[in-house]
Amino acid sequence: MELLGCTGGYLADSHLTDNLGPQDPWSSSVVWEAPSAGDCYITVQSYLAVSTGSYSLTVSLSDTVDDHPGYIEAAHAIPVGSPVPGAIDYVGDVDIFLFTAEEGRTYQLDVEVGTLGASILNLYDSSGGFLASDRALYERALSIVWEAPSTGNYHAVVGGQGYSDSYTLTISPLI
Repeated sequence: MELLGCTGGYLADSHLTDNLGPQDPWSSSVVWEAPSAGDCYITVQSYLAVSTGSYSLTVSLSDTVDDHPGYIEAAHAIPVGSPVPGAIDYVGDVDIFLFTAEEGRTYQLDVEVGTLGASILNLYDSSGGFLASDRALYERALSIVWEAPSTGNYHAVVGGQGYSDSYTLTISPLI
């Protein structure tokens, strides 16, 4: 299942899960935070190109509250040196943070996991260019040590597998 915007552009896709339940052995769901109002479209297709069958589709508003936005335009600005708590609030959630770095200065980005299992920490420049990443399985702290190539804004992105998973992000300058 894919969620498409009003111009047909990709917004999100499903996370196929094997629930192993007698009523619903295979289900697919999308939890998505809209950055603005507008029409969206859902496409549903078979996992296998030759399969056919029936399905039901339910669209509803979620009561899940996202602690930090998952899109760059609304990224939370955070101070360097101060720990920031966060949570992966639903499957597919990412939290995006904005911070300012100085050219030539080295920074350490640390994510201390609470209940966050498989997790990822990515670093991007102000134009969305990928700079660095750390990934972990099973509740291991994440860390990136990085030297800022220029003074400006950068984005730290924290994501994880699962939901209701807590963490703390700290971005510290190294001496």
